[in-house]
Amino acid sequence: MNLIEWLRVDSQLILQYAQSKGVITDAEYAGLKTITNPDDANCRLLDKVYDKGEDKCAQFLCVMKETQIQETYPELAKWMTGLSATASGSKEGSPKSGPKYMIGDQHFIDKYRCELIDRVSSVDPILDRLLQKKVITQENYSDIRYLQPATSYKKMRELMQLGNIRSSPDGKDILYEVLLEEESFLMNELKRGC
Repeated sequence: MNLIEWLRVDSQLILQYAQSKGVITDAEYAGLKTITNPDDANCRLLDKVYDKGEDKCAQFLCVMKETQIQETYPELAKWMTGLSATASGSKEGSPKSGPKYMIGDQHFIDKYRCELIDRVSSVDPILDRLLQKKVITQENYSDIRYLQPATSYKKMRELMQLGNIRSSPDGKDILYEVLLEEESFLMNELKRGC
């Protein structure tokens, strides 16, 4: 996902909206406003929103639907329209489904994030599958695949930081399914621990 690139058009505007709508505090806004690199500011904003939990993420999505935001960030507007079309394109009569792999109120991937980062042994086949399923971009794939030093730990840590894995329940569901196929022993052990 190119969200950080799209927000680069005017990084101050998204900060102002996030602050005015209560997604971030005044103090957080002041700190983010001092960051001169727009990509760094946007990345930190997204990290802060994510760290606040699902409610703030949903609130931030509402901010991104604001008319001025949509007009200022046309690529974001196209992407948001695609999300709406995907959400409304579900089969008639079928209930809206949420994330599939929840443990209480937490997704399996979130609950076992540290264990997955520490213990997944072969990341490259996982990257191949996620690229094929369009969960990650070619750029994400290359960045993670060719990290130096190329340790499984470092690759998994980077993978878990990507927007479609961090913030998207669908992305987490697909990652779960890929891990179940590629790292079946680890996944079964973690599932038994639920």
